[in-house]
Amino acid sequence: RNNMLEYVTPYKICVVVLIQELCLLKRKGGWQNRQINRALFKPDPNPVYRRDFCMLALKLIQSPDMDYQDFLKLLESDKYTLVPELLGNFKTQLQDLLKRDVGRIMDILINVSNIPVDSRTFDPFINKSSKIGIFLRRVRLFFDKLSFPETIGIYKAFRNYILSVKNDVVDTATAKTPQREEDSDVKLPNRLSMDMDLSSISEGMIQRSTLSPRFMSDQSCDSTEGEKRDVPVGLWSRRQAELFIAQQARLITDNPQQALPPQQLQTKLRDVIATNPEHAEAHFLSYLNCLRVREYCGAINSLFHYFDRKAPSSYEDEAVRCKGLRYAALNLAILHAQFNHKKEALCALKEAIALAHEANDNVCLQHAQAWMYKLQSEFKDVLIQRSILKSGELNLHYLSSFGLQSYANHAAINGGIPEQIFEVLSRSDILNCQHSMSDLMASGLSLRSAFWSLYGRTELACLYAQQLLHLDTSDPTIGTHLYTGGDALILAISNLANYFTLQGEYQIAWTLVNHGKERVSDSKWWVWSENILYFIESYHKGQWQHAQLAINQLATVDKMESLIRQSELLLMKGDGKGALESATKVLNSTNDPVLRIRALHLCAKANPRAAIMNLCDALHIANIHSIEYWEGLIALEIANIQLEMGLASQAVKVIDRSLLGMLSHGCYSDMSDALVLYAKSKVATASAASVQTKFDITSEAIKILGKAAELARKIENYSKVKTIVYLQAILCDSIGLLAERNKYAYEFRVLDEEFNTMDSPINTGQ
Repeated sequence: RNNMLEYVTPYKICVVVLIQELCLLKRKGGWQNRQINRALFKPDPNPVYRRDFCMLALKLIQSPDMDYQDFLKLLESDKYTLVPELLGNFKTQLQDLLKRDVGRIMDILINVSNIPVDSRTFDPFINKSSKIGIFLRRVRLFFDKLSFPETIGIYKAFRNYILSVKNDVVDTATAKTPQREEDSDVKLPNRLSMDMDLSSISEGMIQRSTLSPRFMSDQSCDSTEGEKRDVPVGLWSRRQAELFIAQQARLITDNPQQALPPQQLQTKLRDVIATNPEHAEAHFLSYLNCLRVREYCGAINSLFHYFDRKAPSSYEDEAVRCKGLRYAALNLAILHAQFNHKKEALCALKEAIALAHEANDNVCLQHAQAWMYKLQSEFKDVLIQRSILKSGELNLHYLSSFGLQSYANHAAINGGIPEQIFEVLSRSDILNCQHSMSDLMASGLSLRSAFWSLYGRTELACLYAQQLLHLDTSDPTIGTHLYTGGDALILAISNLANYFTLQGEYQIAWTLVNHGKERVSDSKWWVWSENILYFIESYHKGQWQHAQLAINQLATVDKMESLIRQSELLLMKGDGKGALESATKVLNSTNDPVLRIRALHLCAKANPRAAIMNLCDALHIANIHSIEYWEGLIALEIANIQLEMGLASQAVKVIDRSLLGMLSHGCYSDMSDALVLYAKSKVATASAASVQTKFDITSEAIKILGKAAELARKIENYSKVKTIVYLQAILCDSIGLLAERNKYAYEFRVLDEEFNTMDSPINTGQ
């Protein structure tokens, strides 16, 4: 086992040289020529240099070793304003180190603790207890532990580190100078170049590298013996690894888009484990990284390696051993749940619950119960209520708030009263605000948006979706603008994109979806949003082949939705039998109330003989779940049947009760259909009226149809526009408005020539 906490690497030598050059500049007075001021606060004419160098030094000390080329790019970037002479002096010093032997590097590292002193104030330029001072002392400490062969290895590694890139530090003559024979054997990889394999990172995978001083010494003494020894790379100290793992774990949990790409992160994790083989947290980060790309084998192997290294020793007490076992079972259950392996997840979860009961661990038990009601469908409301009460007693506020949101979601799906559902969400919002749980705040807003969309209040749904997008979820404690991205963000953007799609604003909807893919790129639901948008746009424009392509792609992520859309398309094509078959498959496969209502509505249109029965079933489900929007749509379909049966007066009464809600919350397509149906019903009621009454009613109907045509134009549904204009021409002809009739007839002719469709009134014989 390697006892070295960290190594002296070429990267650390470069950082030491940079700090020493700054101290030399300060001692020469190159950037602080000023009179000594004995005031309490001494004026500093160049505060930007001091501040930026301190921030740069902190980043260099805490960051893992980087390539020399990246190191120079960071120094030359505009992010930090450094002393003008510093970079040039730094490159000159590195060039001098390359021309000289190992003794020069030894002098620099040995004298690293001799911090220069200001000749006027006799104060050291660097405080020994500061971050930079501690770093310099640690470099000196670990350098003193090296043997002479290891020091030679450091020098060779430093030469290869600088010569690995062509830059201004090394001139052409130096770059072309042949290396000594012993130097040519040393090939230094700046980074481990391994292909990404999201499987377990085991100790057998640890690659050797010449950056390790210990390996350098073994290579110079006995190459055969050195090859047998598992020596880490030496690029990562334990503190650097802990900081890197904590930052990446936070980013993966809250906003994976800002974390490193999966392949790059996995390569860095291999380096970390090569340096620190017993670092269990690196394996857990590898497990999280595998979950990002849905890699099951790699995730479960990394999880096993994590708990293998977290396994308690034989001399530890029984309580500690049992704690590790029950949390291992709980994490295994979570892993299976992530991949939708419900049976395996429930088995592991029951084991975790049994172990938690034995140890009387209520915290572990409540976490297990939270996953239990997510995986089970029986007695779900009882499990959630118990979890909320017990979590409140144990001050587990996150689980309490999560339980309240889960209960609201369960109640909405099973026909709960809307007032009570929103009251439960309000209790969750109070906990979120009291304990600053920003992710659950976003989740609560997304649930409100989803519930209002379920109840048919599209404007309120969009309002809460926009409020979520404007919610500041940044975390000032980590110094960056970290915005939460996840299911809540996806749902909010999808709701907005769907709203603009139904209003005919296709370009805005595409922009929203593309923005969402930039925020959360690795989600399958963008495929869902894109294909829903593509289908609706193609459906409205009469591009049936494109609509069918969207349905086929949608089936890969949501089978039920694709069947519903397939039924709509077949119904538009006039294939009632095929539409009925697709809708029936949905009825036989799901208990989702909205999907069942939509399927019954399509069955009523495809099969007129059983229309009333299907519509009554759909209306019953809509009444139970308080889905008022679909109640209005079903009422309009019943009114259409009444109109076809010659019951125009009853149809007008039914339409009058539903028209206001449809115009207030409906999409443009449904609003247009409702106005057309209302105009037809009004004209049908005037068939037995006087001539003047019939003229007035028909004139009003023509105006209503004009509004319907305007709505259809907004969604670019020109097939519907042609049907409405054709109907307007017929109504004008029936009451003797010949000029208006000719105007609408000419408009229809222009539309029919420009947008030739198979469902034109001329082709269908209307």
